[in-house]
Amino acid sequence: MEELLKQILFEIKGLKDGQTAMQSNITAMQGEIKSLKDGQAAMQTDIIVMRADIKDLKDSQAAIHAEIKNLKESDAAILDMLEKTYRKVETVEDNQDRMSESTRYLMRQGVQHEEDIKRIRKAL
Repeated sequence: MEELLKQILFEIKGLKDGQTAMQSNITAMQGEIKSLKDGQAAMQTDIIVMRADIKDLKDSQAAIHAEIKNLKESDAAILDMLEKTYRKVETVEDNQDRMSESTRYLMRQGVQHEEDIKRIRKAL
């Protein structure tokens, strides 16, 4: 009977050692679960930050598109002003050519009148 008691005590000690080992494993697993939960929380925070960054990028992209639209409209307005200016310059050049022709005509007429005046004076 003593032998049986020793064997039972030995088995109980083995069970206690096994239970201690299992508790150590459970504690280690709990630590791993906590690490995984912490990692998950950190990833969720990163996802929130990334979503905010994506929103900022979309907002920036929209602002850039609006600026491009404004630049295109400004370019079109400048081109229109340039075309109007070019047409005005052409009109001024045409008027200047006509004025030059008129001035030359008047100068020839003035020379002709001076010659006529000289002839009339000689005749008198």
